[in-house]
This record gives sequence, structure tokens and C-alpha cells, in this order.
Amino acid sequence: MKKQVYHNSFFLLACGLAWLLGLFWVISHTKLEQMQWINTHRTAWSDDFFWGATQLGEGWCFAVVILIAAAFSYYRSVEALVALGISTAFSQGLKHIFATPRPQAFFADLPYAWHYVKGVEIHLAYSFPSGHTTTVFCICALLSCWTSHKPWTALLVVPACITAYSRSYLFQHFPEDLLGGVIVGIISAFLACWLVEKYFSPALNRWKKVGFFRSRR
Repeated sequence: MKKQVYHNSFFLLACGLAWLLGLFWVISHTKLEQMQWINTHRTAWSDDFFWGATQLGEGWCFAVVILIAAAFSYYRSVEALVALGISTAFSQGLKHIFATPRPQAFFADLPYAWHYVKGVEIHLAYSFPSGHTTTVFCICALLSCWTSHKPWTALLVVPACITAYSRSYLFQHFPEDLLGGVIVGIISAFLACWLVEKYFSPALNRWKKVGFFRSRR
């Protein structure tokens, strides 16, 4: 695990900075203040934009990543499959342990005219942590592990944070749920890479440079 942390320091530093900024905002504002601010800073354009951005946290996006990884390296696709399993288990497990209400249920008795994005089904339960945030940060952490030009991996935080923010924008999660998802996603990816390397690397080494589009030479 130390190897993953050391070799992905640029990505982790960017994530850490974004996470601390988010934490500062969460602890300095009430849940109502947080959601009111997010809910009032919107436009018709941003409704469409964040609806699209949230798709990066869907399960099908992870499936696409696994398939693309398999096209060039079966080894990487195994890492992605393990990361998906770990992140799903952690995220769903924590959701049922904490069983926290989502914003609409939390503010059910508050007479406030919340804005909802048309076509988005609002969920009521199992808010912490955000599953979409977990997924997108897990994917980006994997991409960071796979990228050789490490300084550029800091840029992966941008789409990840946009996707995470979309969950609060769409009134599906509180910002604190996003912070939890960031941690779960990153840990899941690094843990998956560590487990595959430690316990399966000897058996899978021949797959590192073999994929759908790459044959072993």
C-alpha cells in the first residue's frame, strides 16, 4: 500500500487539498446552509451539465473502464474488477451501517421550495457515503496508478470533484457524503492494486501486456 501512496503523491495531494477545502466548508456551515447555497446557485445550463457529470459515477462507467483496460491489459482489468468489488462492498456496507437520510427526507418538515432537476429520481435513504463519488474517485485513483506521467494525474481530481459535486447539486447527497465517498473510493483502488500485486502478480504477470488488442510477443 505504501508503494501506491508514494507513486501517486501528485494525485493524492490534489485530492487532499480538495478534500480539506470541502471539510472546511462542511464544518463551517450547517446542512441547511450548505444545501440552500448549492440549490440557489443554478441555471438551466448547469442542470443539464451536472446531470451529465453525474453519469461518471454510474456503475456502467466502471464497466466501460474495465472493458477498456481489458483491451490493453488483462492484468489491469483484474485490478479494476477487484477495485469495483471492494468499493461496492465498502460503500454499501457503510450505507447500511449509518443508514442516514438523504436531503429530501432530512428536510421533509421544512417549508422550503427546493429546486429539483427534471427527470432525476430523488432517493430518500442511505445517504452516507455517496456511491457515485466512491465510484468516480475509485476510477480516477486506478487511472492514476496506471499512468506513467504522474504529475498529470493531479488533473484527474477535476472531473472527479465535478462528479461528486453533482450529487449535491442534484439533491441526492449532503457534502459530507461526498467526503466519505472520496476516501472510500481512493482506498478501494489502492487496496485493489496492492492485493492483486501481492497475491496474484506471479500468476497474472503474463497478462500485464496482453489484452484484446495486444498479443503477447
